[in-house]
Amino acid sequence: MLKYVRRLAFAVVALALIAQPSMAQQYPTRPITWVVPYPAGGNPDIIVRYLAKGVGDALGQPIIVDNRTGAAGIVGTEYVAAAKPDGYTVLYAASSIMTVIPLINSKLTFVPLRDFVPVHGLGSYDMVLVTSTTRSPQFKDVKSLIDFAKKNPGKLNYGSTGVGTTSHLATSYFERLAGIQLTHIPYRGGAQSIPSLMANDLDLLFDYPAATKSLIEAGKLNALATTGGTRVASLPGVGTLQDAGFPNVTFSPWDVALVPAATPKDIRDKLGNALREVLSRDETRKFFAERGAKPLADFADAKLMDFISAEAAKMKEIVDRAGMKAE
Repeated sequence: MLKYVRRLAFAVVALALIAQPSMAQQYPTRPITWVVPYPAGGNPDIIVRYLAKGVGDALGQPIIVDNRTGAAGIVGTEYVAAAKPDGYTVLYAASSIMTVIPLINSKLTFVPLRDFVPVHGLGSYDMVLVTSTTRSPQFKDVKSLIDFAKKNPGKLNYGSTGVGTTSHLATSYFERLAGIQLTHIPYRGGAQSIPSLMANDLDLLFDYPAATKSLIEAGKLNALATTGGTRVASLPGVGTLQDAGFPNVTFSPWDVALVPAATPKDIRDKLGNALREVLSRDETRKFFAERGAKPLADFADAKLMDFISAEAAKMKEIVDRAGMKAE
Protein backbone atom coordinates (compact mmCIF):
# COMPACT_ATOMS: atom_id res chain seq x y z
CA MET A 1 0.00 0.00 0.00
CA LEU A 2 2.77 2.43 0.93
CA LYS A 3 4.51 1.64 -2.34
CA TYR A 4 1.30 2.39 -4.24
CA VAL A 5 0.85 5.72 -2.42
CA ARG A 6 4.41 6.72 -3.25
CA ARG A 7 3.85 5.91 -6.94
CA LEU A 8 0.63 7.89 -6.92
CA ALA A 9 2.34 10.88 -5.29
CA PHE A 10 5.15 10.72 -7.84
CA ALA A 11 2.61 10.65 -10.67
CA VAL A 12 0.78 13.69 -9.28
CA VAL A 13 4.03 15.67 -9.02
CA ALA A 14 5.04 14.65 -12.54
CA LEU A 15 1.67 15.71 -13.93
CA ALA A 16 1.96 19.06 -12.14
CA LEU A 17 5.39 19.67 -13.64
CA ILE A 18 4.11 18.77 -17.10
CA ALA A 19 1.03 20.95 -16.67
CA GLN A 20 2.97 24.13 -15.89
CA PRO A 21 4.45 24.72 -19.34
CA SER A 22 1.26 23.56 -21.05
CA MET A 23 -0.72 26.17 -19.11
CA ALA A 24 1.66 28.86 -20.34
CA GLN A 25 1.29 27.55 -23.89
CA GLN A 26 -2.50 27.74 -23.65
CA TYR A 27 -2.48 31.27 -22.20
CA PRO A 28 -4.70 33.22 -22.39
CA THR A 29 -7.91 31.26 -21.88
CA ARG A 30 -9.98 34.15 -20.53
CA PRO A 31 -10.10 37.98 -20.70
CA ILE A 32 -7.09 39.99 -19.51
CA THR A 33 -7.42 43.09 -17.35
CA TRP A 34 -5.15 46.02 -18.17
CA VAL A 35 -5.10 48.43 -15.24
CA VAL A 36 -4.66 52.13 -16.00
CA PRO A 37 -4.09 53.98 -12.71
CA TYR A 38 -5.37 57.27 -14.16
CA PRO A 39 -8.84 58.55 -15.11
CA ALA A 40 -10.59 57.69 -18.36
CA GLY A 41 -10.11 60.22 -21.16
CA GLY A 42 -6.49 61.12 -20.43
CA ASN A 43 -3.51 60.24 -22.61
CA PRO A 44 -2.69 56.95 -20.77
CA ASP A 45 -6.28 55.78 -21.16
CA ILE A 46 -6.37 56.70 -24.86
CA ILE A 47 -3.08 54.88 -25.55
CA VAL A 48 -4.03 51.72 -23.66
CA ARG A 49 -7.48 51.43 -25.22
CA TYR A 50 -5.94 51.72 -28.67
CA LEU A 51 -3.29 49.07 -27.98
CA ALA A 52 -5.64 46.78 -26.05
CA LYS A 53 -7.79 46.14 -29.11
CA GLY A 54 -4.89 45.00 -31.27
CA VAL A 55 -3.22 42.96 -28.51
CA GLY A 56 -6.51 41.30 -27.61
CA ASP A 57 -7.09 40.34 -31.23
CA ALA A 58 -3.56 38.92 -31.46
CA LEU A 59 -4.00 36.84 -28.29
CA GLY A 60 -7.54 35.73 -29.05
CA GLN A 61 -9.00 37.14 -25.83
CA PRO A 62 -10.51 40.54 -25.03
CA ILE A 63 -8.55 42.97 -22.89
CA ILE A 64 -10.59 44.88 -20.34
CA VAL A 65 -9.28 48.35 -19.45
CA ASP A 66 -9.74 49.06 -15.74
CA ASN A 67 -9.23 52.68 -14.61
CA ARG A 68 -8.17 52.42 -10.94
CA THR A 69 -7.34 55.97 -10.03
CA GLY A 70 -5.92 57.76 -7.04
CA ALA A 71 -2.75 59.12 -5.45
CA ALA A 72 -0.95 59.94 -8.71
CA GLY A 73 -1.17 56.36 -9.95
CA ILE A 74 -0.25 54.66 -6.68
CA VAL A 75 -3.68 53.09 -6.03
CA GLY A 76 -3.82 51.18 -9.31
CA THR A 77 -0.16 50.23 -9.12
CA GLU A 78 -0.57 48.76 -5.64
CA TYR A 79 -3.55 46.77 -6.89
CA VAL A 80 -1.52 45.11 -9.63
CA ALA A 81 1.46 44.52 -7.32
CA ALA A 82 -0.84 42.40 -5.14
CA ALA A 83 -2.50 40.59 -8.06
CA LYS A 84 -1.97 36.94 -8.90
CA PRO A 85 1.10 36.61 -11.19
CA ASP A 86 -0.71 34.68 -13.92
CA GLY A 87 -0.64 37.18 -16.79
CA TYR A 88 -4.28 38.17 -16.42
CA THR A 89 -3.57 41.49 -14.69
CA VAL A 90 -1.32 43.95 -16.54
CA LEU A 91 -0.28 47.43 -15.42
CA TYR A 92 0.13 50.56 -17.49
CA ALA A 93 3.10 52.27 -15.82
CA ALA A 94 4.10 55.83 -16.61
CA SER A 95 7.74 56.81 -16.17
CA SER A 96 6.77 58.81 -13.08
CA ILE A 97 5.54 55.77 -11.15
CA MET A 98 8.71 53.88 -12.04
CA THR A 99 11.26 56.59 -11.34
CA VAL A 100 9.98 59.72 -9.57
CA ILE A 101 7.23 58.78 -7.12
CA PRO A 102 9.42 56.19 -5.32
CA LEU A 103 11.93 59.01 -4.70
CA ILE A 104 9.44 61.34 -3.03
CA ASN A 105 7.09 58.89 -1.30
CA SER A 106 8.58 56.72 1.42
CA LYS A 107 5.27 55.01 2.22
CA LEU A 108 4.84 53.01 -0.97
CA THR A 109 3.97 49.35 -0.51
CA PHE A 110 5.81 48.38 -3.71
CA VAL A 111 9.30 48.74 -5.18
CA PRO A 112 8.96 49.05 -8.98
CA LEU A 113 11.94 46.97 -10.10
CA ARG A 114 11.42 44.39 -7.35
CA ASP A 115 7.68 43.81 -7.47
CA PHE A 116 7.16 44.09 -11.24
CA VAL A 117 8.76 42.84 -14.41
CA PRO A 118 8.38 44.72 -17.69
CA VAL A 119 6.48 43.11 -20.52
CA HIS A 120 7.28 45.69 -23.17
CA GLY A 121 7.82 49.40 -23.67
CA LEU A 122 4.86 51.35 -25.02
CA GLY A 123 5.92 54.83 -26.11
CA SER A 124 7.83 58.02 -25.39
CA TYR A 125 5.96 61.31 -25.46
CA ASP A 126 6.70 64.97 -25.97
CA MET A 127 4.59 67.35 -23.91
CA VAL A 128 3.23 70.80 -24.72
CA LEU A 129 3.09 73.91 -22.54
CA VAL A 130 -0.37 75.49 -22.83
CA THR A 131 -2.08 78.53 -21.33
CA SER A 132 -5.66 79.76 -21.28
CA THR A 133 -6.53 82.26 -24.03
CA THR A 134 -9.02 84.02 -21.74
CA ARG A 135 -7.26 83.97 -18.35
CA SER A 136 -3.76 84.56 -19.73
CA PRO A 137 -4.11 86.06 -23.21
CA GLN A 138 -0.90 88.04 -22.77
CA PHE A 139 1.24 84.90 -22.95
CA LYS A 140 1.98 84.55 -26.63
CA ASP A 141 5.33 82.81 -26.17
CA VAL A 142 7.61 81.33 -23.53
CA LYS A 143 9.50 84.58 -23.01
CA SER A 144 6.37 86.59 -22.13
CA LEU A 145 5.33 83.97 -19.59
CA ILE A 146 8.78 83.89 -17.97
CA ASP A 147 9.01 87.68 -17.86
CA PHE A 148 5.66 87.91 -16.05
CA ALA A 149 6.52 85.07 -13.65
CA LYS A 150 9.82 86.70 -12.68
CA LYS A 151 8.03 89.94 -11.82
CA ASN A 152 5.24 88.11 -9.98
CA PRO A 153 6.71 85.16 -8.04
CA GLY A 154 4.11 82.55 -7.10
CA LYS A 155 1.23 84.41 -8.75
CA LEU A 156 0.87 82.00 -11.68
CA ASN A 157 -0.51 78.58 -10.85
CA TYR A 158 -0.20 75.39 -12.80
CA GLY A 159 -1.99 72.08 -12.76
CA SER A 160 -0.68 68.55 -12.82
CA THR A 161 -2.04 65.03 -12.77
CA GLY A 162 -0.70 64.61 -9.24
CA VAL A 163 2.41 65.03 -7.12
CA GLY A 164 5.39 63.34 -8.76
CA THR A 165 3.68 62.76 -12.11
CA THR A 166 5.19 63.74 -15.44
CA SER A 167 3.23 66.99 -15.66
CA HIS A 168 4.43 67.97 -12.19
CA LEU A 169 8.02 67.05 -12.98
CA ALA A 170 7.96 68.83 -16.34
CA THR A 171 6.79 72.07 -14.73
CA SER A 172 9.23 71.81 -11.82
CA TYR A 173 12.01 71.29 -14.35
CA PHE A 174 10.80 74.29 -16.34
CA GLU A 175 10.69 76.43 -13.16
CA ARG A 176 14.33 75.62 -12.46
CA LEU A 177 15.44 76.28 -16.03
CA ALA A 178 13.61 79.59 -16.22
CA GLY A 179 14.43 80.74 -12.69
CA ILE A 180 10.78 81.34 -11.79
CA GLN A 181 8.39 80.37 -8.99
CA LEU A 182 4.93 78.95 -9.74
CA THR A 183 2.13 77.60 -7.54
CA HIS A 184 1.27 73.91 -7.91
CA ILE A 185 -2.33 72.65 -7.95
CA PRO A 186 -2.43 68.83 -8.29
CA TYR A 187 -5.42 66.99 -9.76
CA ARG A 188 -6.38 63.33 -10.07
CA GLY A 189 -5.70 63.27 -13.81
CA GLY A 190 -5.43 65.18 -17.07
CA ALA A 191 -9.17 64.81 -17.61
CA GLN A 192 -9.63 67.12 -14.59
CA SER A 193 -6.73 69.55 -14.99
CA ILE A 194 -7.58 70.55 -18.56
CA PRO A 195 -11.19 71.57 -17.71
CA SER A 196 -9.77 73.61 -14.83
CA LEU A 197 -7.46 75.40 -17.24
CA MET A 198 -10.42 76.03 -19.53
CA ALA A 199 -12.45 77.33 -16.57
CA ASN A 200 -9.66 79.84 -15.82
CA ASP A 201 -8.72 78.22 -12.51
CA LEU A 202 -5.18 77.64 -13.83
CA ASP A 203 -2.67 79.74 -15.73
CA LEU A 204 -0.63 77.04 -17.41
CA LEU A 205 -0.22 73.32 -17.83
CA PHE A 206 2.20 70.83 -19.35
CA ASP A 207 0.15 68.10 -21.00
CA TYR A 208 0.15 65.87 -24.05
CA PRO A 209 -0.73 66.92 -27.60
CA ALA A 210 -3.39 64.19 -27.73
CA ALA A 211 -5.34 65.89 -24.95
CA THR A 212 -4.84 69.50 -26.06
CA LYS A 213 -4.55 69.54 -29.87
CA SER A 214 -8.26 70.15 -30.61
CA LEU A 215 -8.44 72.94 -28.03
CA ILE A 216 -5.31 74.56 -29.44
CA GLU A 217 -6.71 74.40 -32.97
CA ALA A 218 -10.01 75.86 -31.74
CA GLY A 219 -8.17 78.84 -30.26
CA LYS A 220 -9.17 77.96 -26.69
CA LEU A 221 -5.61 77.26 -25.58
CA ASN A 222 -2.29 78.86 -26.47
CA ALA A 223 0.51 76.41 -27.18
CA LEU A 224 3.81 78.00 -26.20
CA ALA A 225 6.33 75.17 -26.64
CA THR A 226 6.82 71.43 -26.83
CA THR A 227 9.39 69.48 -24.83
CA GLY A 228 11.09 67.19 -27.35
CA GLY A 229 14.19 67.62 -29.47
CA THR A 230 12.13 68.27 -32.60
CA ARG A 231 8.71 69.73 -33.30
CA VAL A 232 5.60 67.57 -32.86
CA ALA A 233 4.17 66.47 -36.21
CA SER A 234 0.59 67.22 -35.14
CA LEU A 235 1.58 70.73 -33.91
CA PRO A 236 4.02 71.89 -36.60
CA GLY A 237 3.55 75.57 -35.77
CA VAL A 238 4.63 75.16 -32.16
CA GLY A 239 8.35 75.50 -31.40
CA THR A 240 10.31 73.54 -28.84
CA LEU A 241 11.82 74.71 -25.56
CA GLN A 242 15.12 74.63 -27.41
CA ASP A 243 13.67 77.09 -29.94
CA ALA A 244 12.64 79.26 -26.99
CA GLY A 245 16.22 79.62 -25.79
CA PHE A 246 16.93 76.49 -23.73
CA PRO A 247 19.62 74.62 -25.70
CA ASN A 248 19.78 70.84 -25.43
CA VAL A 249 16.74 70.70 -23.15
CA THR A 250 14.34 67.82 -23.73
CA PHE A 251 11.73 66.16 -21.54
CA SER A 252 9.97 63.15 -23.01
CA PRO A 253 8.15 60.87 -20.55
CA TRP A 254 7.63 57.21 -21.45
CA ASP A 255 5.46 54.31 -20.40
CA VAL A 256 5.65 50.53 -20.17
CA ALA A 257 3.45 47.49 -19.64
CA LEU A 258 4.27 45.55 -16.45
CA VAL A 259 3.09 42.41 -14.68
CA PRO A 260 3.72 41.13 -11.13
CA ALA A 261 7.30 39.92 -10.66
CA ALA A 262 6.54 36.18 -10.39
CA THR A 263 4.67 36.01 -13.72
CA PRO A 264 6.15 33.13 -15.80
CA LYS A 265 8.45 34.19 -18.63
CA ASP A 266 6.45 32.20 -21.21
CA ILE A 267 3.41 34.30 -20.43
CA ARG A 268 5.39 37.55 -20.43
CA ASP A 269 6.84 36.63 -23.80
CA LYS A 270 3.37 36.02 -25.28
CA LEU A 271 2.17 39.39 -24.05
CA GLY A 272 5.36 41.11 -25.16
CA ASN A 273 5.30 39.57 -28.63
CA ALA A 274 1.70 40.65 -29.15
CA LEU A 275 2.51 44.19 -28.05
CA ARG A 276 5.60 44.34 -30.25
CA GLU A 277 3.57 43.30 -33.28
CA VAL A 278 0.94 45.99 -32.68
CA LEU A 279 3.54 48.68 -31.94
CA SER A 280 5.38 47.86 -35.18
CA ARG A 281 2.37 48.53 -37.40
CA ASP A 282 2.37 51.60 -39.62
CA GLU A 283 -1.06 52.65 -38.34
CA THR A 284 0.22 52.51 -34.77
CA ARG A 285 3.19 54.70 -35.64
CA LYS A 286 0.77 57.19 -37.21
CA PHE A 287 -1.48 57.06 -34.14
CA PHE A 288 1.47 57.76 -31.85
CA ALA A 289 2.89 60.51 -34.11
CA GLU A 290 -0.42 62.39 -33.93
CA ARG A 291 0.11 62.48 -30.17
CA GLY A 292 3.69 63.70 -30.28
CA ALA A 293 4.87 60.21 -29.46
CA LYS A 294 7.03 57.38 -30.71
CA PRO A 295 6.20 53.71 -30.08
CA LEU A 296 8.91 51.76 -28.24
CA ALA A 297 8.63 48.81 -30.60
CA ASP A 298 11.95 47.18 -29.68
CA PHE A 299 12.02 47.67 -25.90
CA ALA A 300 11.74 44.39 -24.03
CA ASP A 301 13.54 42.13 -21.55
CA ALA A 302 17.06 43.18 -20.50
CA LYS A 303 17.13 46.21 -22.81
CA LEU A 304 14.01 47.60 -21.19
CA MET A 305 15.29 46.91 -17.67
CA ASP A 306 18.54 48.74 -18.47
CA PHE A 307 16.57 51.65 -19.92
CA ILE A 308 14.36 51.96 -16.83
CA SER A 309 17.37 51.81 -14.49
CA ALA A 310 19.17 54.53 -16.46
CA GLU A 311 16.05 56.72 -16.51
CA ALA A 312 15.60 56.29 -12.76
CA ALA A 313 19.12 57.62 -12.19
CA LYS A 314 18.48 60.57 -14.51
CA MET A 315 15.16 61.42 -12.85
CA LYS A 316 16.77 61.33 -9.41
CA GLU A 317 19.13 64.09 -10.49
CA ILE A 318 16.23 66.17 -11.84
CA VAL A 319 14.13 65.60 -8.72
CA ASP A 320 17.02 66.56 -6.44
CA ARG A 321 17.78 69.71 -8.42
CA ALA A 322 14.11 70.70 -8.52
CA GLY A 323 13.74 70.10 -4.79
CA MET A 324 10.56 68.14 -5.43
CA LYS A 325 8.86 66.65 -2.37
CA ALA A 326 5.54 64.97 -1.69
CA GLU A 327 2.90 67.55 -0.81
